[in-house]
Amino acid sequence: MTGPSWLAGGFAGLMLATAGYCAGRLVAARVQRLPAERDVDLVHMLMGVALAGMLVPRIGLRPAGLWTALWAAVFAAAAGWFAWRAGLAWWLARRPGPPAGHHLPHLIMSGAMIYVLLAAGHGAAGSAPGAAMGGTGARFPVLAIAAAQFMAGYVLWAAGRLPALAPVRDWQSAAPASAVPRPPLSPRLAACCTIAMGLALAYLLVMVA
Repeated sequence: MTGPSWLAGGFAGLMLATAGYCAGRLVAARVQRLPAERDVDLVHMLMGVALAGMLVPRIGLRPAGLWTALWAAVFAAAAGWFAWRAGLAWWLARRPGPPAGHHLPHLIMSGAMIYVLLAAGHGAAGSAPGAAMGGTGARFPVLAIAAAQFMAGYVLWAAGRLPALAPVRDWQSAAPASAVPRPPLSPRLAACCTIAMGLALAYLLVMVA
Protein backbone atom coordinates (compact mmCIF):
# COMPACT_ATOMS: atom_id res chain seq x y z
CA MET A 1 0.00 0.00 0.00
CA THR A 2 1.34 3.42 -0.96
CA GLY A 3 0.04 6.91 -0.35
CA PRO A 4 0.05 9.99 -2.59
CA SER A 5 3.52 11.22 -3.49
CA TRP A 6 2.80 14.78 -2.37
CA LEU A 7 1.84 13.59 1.11
CA ALA A 8 4.93 11.41 1.48
CA GLY A 9 7.11 14.25 0.21
CA GLY A 10 5.49 16.71 2.60
CA PHE A 11 6.03 14.43 5.56
CA ALA A 12 9.64 13.81 4.48
CA GLY A 13 10.34 17.54 4.30
CA LEU A 14 8.73 18.03 7.70
CA MET A 15 10.87 15.22 9.15
CA LEU A 16 14.11 16.67 7.78
CA ALA A 17 13.19 20.11 9.14
CA THR A 18 12.39 18.57 12.52
CA ALA A 19 15.65 16.62 12.53
CA GLY A 20 17.57 19.80 11.74
CA TYR A 21 15.80 21.71 14.47
CA CYS A 22 16.48 18.98 17.03
CA ALA A 23 20.17 19.02 16.04
CA GLY A 24 20.14 22.77 16.62
CA ARG A 25 18.50 22.25 20.02
CA LEU A 26 21.29 19.89 21.03
CA VAL A 27 23.91 22.48 20.11
CA ALA A 28 22.03 25.36 21.75
CA ALA A 29 21.45 23.42 24.96
CA ARG A 30 25.13 22.56 25.10
CA VAL A 31 26.43 26.05 24.32
CA GLN A 32 23.92 27.99 26.41
CA ARG A 33 23.71 25.36 29.16
CA LEU A 34 19.93 25.42 29.14
CA PRO A 35 17.68 22.65 30.52
CA ALA A 36 16.50 20.38 27.70
CA GLU A 37 15.63 16.74 27.09
CA ARG A 38 18.80 15.92 25.18
CA ASP A 39 17.94 12.23 24.86
CA VAL A 40 14.59 13.05 23.25
CA ASP A 41 16.18 15.59 20.89
CA LEU A 42 18.87 13.09 19.84
CA VAL A 43 16.34 10.34 19.14
CA HIS A 44 14.06 12.75 17.28
CA MET A 45 16.98 13.87 15.12
CA LEU A 46 17.79 10.28 14.15
CA MET A 47 14.11 9.41 13.78
CA GLY A 48 13.53 12.33 11.42
CA VAL A 49 16.34 11.21 9.11
CA ALA A 50 15.15 7.58 9.09
CA LEU A 51 11.50 8.51 8.51
CA ALA A 52 12.40 10.87 5.65
CA GLY A 53 14.41 8.09 4.00
CA MET A 54 11.51 5.65 4.20
CA LEU A 55 8.98 8.19 2.97
CA VAL A 56 11.01 9.33 -0.05
CA PRO A 57 13.69 6.76 -0.95
CA ARG A 58 15.14 8.83 -3.81
CA ILE A 59 16.65 11.37 -1.41
CA GLY A 60 19.24 8.70 -0.58
CA LEU A 61 18.53 8.31 3.13
CA ARG A 62 16.44 5.15 2.90
CA PRO A 63 17.45 2.46 5.44
CA ALA A 64 18.09 -0.75 3.46
CA GLY A 65 19.99 -3.99 3.91
CA LEU A 66 22.55 -3.78 6.68
CA TRP A 67 21.52 -0.20 7.37
CA THR A 68 18.04 -1.42 8.29
CA ALA A 69 19.54 -3.66 10.98
CA LEU A 70 21.76 -0.83 12.23
CA TRP A 71 18.84 1.61 12.39
CA ALA A 72 16.75 -1.02 14.17
CA ALA A 73 19.56 -1.50 16.70
CA VAL A 74 19.71 2.26 17.29
CA PHE A 75 16.00 2.46 18.03
CA ALA A 76 16.12 -0.72 20.11
CA ALA A 77 18.74 1.02 22.26
CA ALA A 78 16.49 4.11 22.41
CA ALA A 79 13.53 1.95 23.43
CA GLY A 80 15.62 0.38 26.19
CA TRP A 81 16.72 3.80 27.39
CA PHE A 82 13.18 5.19 27.51
CA ALA A 83 11.93 2.01 29.17
CA TRP A 84 14.48 2.59 31.92
CA ARG A 85 13.51 6.26 32.19
CA ALA A 86 9.81 5.37 32.34
CA GLY A 87 10.46 2.77 35.04
CA LEU A 88 12.54 5.25 37.02
CA ALA A 89 9.79 7.89 36.67
CA TRP A 90 7.23 5.40 37.95
CA TRP A 91 9.44 4.56 40.93
CA LEU A 92 10.08 8.22 41.76
CA ALA A 93 6.34 8.96 41.50
CA ARG A 94 5.83 6.71 44.52
CA ARG A 95 8.00 9.01 46.63
CA PRO A 96 7.13 12.48 47.92
CA GLY A 97 8.36 15.38 45.85
CA PRO A 98 7.87 16.82 42.36
CA PRO A 99 6.57 14.39 39.70
CA ALA A 100 9.11 12.77 37.38
CA GLY A 101 9.05 13.06 33.58
CA HIS A 102 6.90 10.76 31.44
CA HIS A 103 8.80 8.78 28.80
CA LEU A 104 6.31 6.07 27.81
CA PRO A 105 5.27 7.78 24.52
CA HIS A 106 8.91 7.97 23.42
CA LEU A 107 9.32 4.29 24.28
CA ILE A 108 6.36 3.38 22.07
CA MET A 109 7.60 5.65 19.26
CA SER A 110 10.99 3.92 19.33
CA GLY A 111 9.31 0.52 19.23
CA ALA A 112 7.10 1.65 16.34
CA MET A 113 10.21 2.76 14.45
CA ILE A 114 11.65 -0.74 14.79
CA TYR A 115 8.41 -2.16 13.38
CA VAL A 116 8.27 0.10 10.31
CA LEU A 117 11.98 -0.42 9.63
CA LEU A 118 11.63 -4.20 9.63
CA ALA A 119 8.29 -4.19 7.79
CA ALA A 120 9.38 -1.79 5.03
CA GLY A 121 13.13 -2.37 4.92
CA HIS A 122 13.05 -5.44 2.68
CA GLY A 123 10.89 -4.04 -0.08
CA ALA A 124 11.92 -3.34 -3.61
CA ALA A 125 14.18 -0.32 -3.87
CA GLY A 126 12.04 2.20 -5.66
CA SER A 127 12.66 5.83 -6.35
CA ALA A 128 9.10 7.09 -6.15
CA PRO A 129 7.85 8.64 -2.93
CA GLY A 130 6.27 6.03 -0.73
CA ALA A 131 8.01 3.10 -2.46
CA ALA A 132 9.56 2.08 0.84
CA MET A 133 6.10 1.23 2.10
CA GLY A 134 5.82 -1.58 -0.43
CA GLY A 135 8.11 -3.93 1.46
CA THR A 136 7.65 -7.65 1.98
CA GLY A 137 8.98 -7.93 5.52
CA ALA A 138 7.11 -9.57 8.38
CA ARG A 139 3.98 -7.62 9.31
CA PHE A 140 1.45 -7.65 12.13
CA PRO A 141 -1.40 -5.41 10.93
CA VAL A 142 -3.25 -5.38 14.25
CA LEU A 143 -0.10 -4.25 16.06
CA ALA A 144 0.60 -1.60 13.44
CA ILE A 145 -2.93 -0.18 13.55
CA ALA A 146 -2.92 -0.20 17.37
CA ALA A 147 0.37 1.71 17.38
CA ALA A 148 -0.97 4.16 14.78
CA GLN A 149 -4.05 4.77 16.92
CA PHE A 150 -1.84 5.40 19.93
CA MET A 151 0.22 7.88 17.90
CA ALA A 152 -2.93 9.68 16.74
CA GLY A 153 -4.28 9.86 20.28
CA TYR A 154 -0.96 11.07 21.64
CA VAL A 155 -0.75 13.75 18.95
CA LEU A 156 -4.20 15.04 19.91
CA TRP A 157 -3.28 14.99 23.61
CA ALA A 158 0.04 16.78 23.02
CA ALA A 159 -1.61 19.38 20.79
CA GLY A 160 -4.21 20.04 23.48
CA ARG A 161 -1.44 20.67 26.01
CA LEU A 162 0.37 23.27 23.90
CA PRO A 163 -1.48 26.28 25.38
CA ALA A 164 -0.67 25.02 28.88
CA LEU A 165 3.08 25.04 28.21
CA ALA A 166 4.22 28.39 29.57
CA PRO A 167 6.43 30.55 27.34
CA VAL A 168 9.97 31.05 28.60
CA ARG A 169 9.26 34.63 29.67
CA ASP A 170 6.34 33.48 31.83
CA TRP A 171 8.44 30.70 33.30
CA GLN A 172 11.11 33.20 34.29
CA SER A 173 8.62 35.59 35.91
CA ALA A 174 7.02 32.75 37.89
CA ALA A 175 10.33 31.39 39.22
CA PRO A 176 11.73 32.64 42.55
CA ALA A 177 14.13 35.51 42.05
CA SER A 178 16.58 34.06 44.57
CA ALA A 179 16.89 30.80 42.63
CA VAL A 180 18.33 32.50 39.48
CA PRO A 181 16.98 29.65 37.30
CA ARG A 182 17.91 28.86 33.74
CA PRO A 183 14.86 28.92 31.44
CA PRO A 184 14.02 25.70 29.58
CA LEU A 185 14.80 25.52 25.89
CA SER A 186 11.58 26.23 23.92
CA PRO A 187 9.19 23.71 25.51
CA ARG A 188 6.41 24.47 23.01
CA LEU A 189 8.66 23.88 20.00
CA ALA A 190 9.89 20.66 21.58
CA ALA A 191 6.27 19.52 21.90
CA CYS A 192 5.67 20.47 18.25
CA CYS A 193 8.58 18.21 17.25
CA THR A 194 6.97 15.31 19.10
CA ILE A 195 3.64 16.05 17.39
CA ALA A 196 5.29 16.10 13.95
CA MET A 197 7.07 12.80 14.65
CA GLY A 198 3.84 11.23 15.87
CA LEU A 199 1.95 12.26 12.72
CA ALA A 200 4.60 10.95 10.33
CA LEU A 201 5.01 7.73 12.27
CA ALA A 202 1.24 7.12 12.37
CA TYR A 203 1.12 7.62 8.59
CA LEU A 204 3.93 5.11 8.02
CA LEU A 205 2.36 2.58 10.37
CA VAL A 206 -0.84 2.69 8.35
CA MET A 207 1.12 2.32 5.12
CA VAL A 208 2.96 -0.81 6.26
CA ALA A 209 -0.02 -2.38 8.08
